[in-house]
Amino acid sequence: MNIVEVALGDLKPYANNPRLNDVAIKYVKESIAKFGFKVPLVIDTHNVIVCGHTRYEAAKQLKMESLPCIRADDLNEEQIKAFRLADNKVAEFSEWDDFKLDLELGQLNDQGFDMEPFGFFNEEEDEEEAEKKEEERSIASMELNEFEHHDYLVFVFDNKNDFITACNEFNIQKVRGNGKKHGRIGLGRVVRGSKLAERLRLDDSGDKSGTGRKDDNAESPA
Repeated sequence: MNIVEVALGDLKPYANNPRLNDVAIKYVKESIAKFGFKVPLVIDTHNVIVCGHTRYEAAKQLKMESLPCIRADDLNEEQIKAFRLADNKVAEFSEWDDFKLDLELGQLNDQGFDMEPFGFFNEEEDEEEAEKKEEERSIASMELNEFEHHDYLVFVFDNKNDFITACNEFNIQKVRGNGKKHGRIGLGRVVRGSKLAERLRLDDSGDKSGTGRKDDNAESPA
């Protein structure tokens, strides 16, 4: 297996590449800038990229002149097409050993080595970002789908205090869902419309206690 140096301008991205790599480019760019270009691209006999589109895009942003490449001249067109997909797919089946990962990240952190530029974020921030994206997807889905028997209102809170107030007001509790590996804990955020309507009626009548009694200090209608 020979590694050849190919001018960046001679390399061609595969036009039908099914992977969406835009988000990953900045992290790969940081990795190349920090450690160098250590993983060659795989290209076909026409310099079309088989594997390494993200590294290629990162190298363009770094204004590199040439890249190390492995030419897959032993594969036919069908094999190259299959390998392009397989190379991306098989990585999805790997998982992190969280205990060992925490040890490694902890040691690097103790030595002052920041791993955030490579996509390793604070776990809390990472979960909040994932939760935010999931909520955005849910809202978009609700906007697109028609509900046969129920109408829905979606409330989006700009700050955590308002959200906590609403949770307390409607007694929204943590629930455990069924995940692939283990149950995911989250908040049950569906409130029956009748409960909301009742709450609004109580507020409108001046009842601030939630008991249904009118507030003695509330003004009476003229």
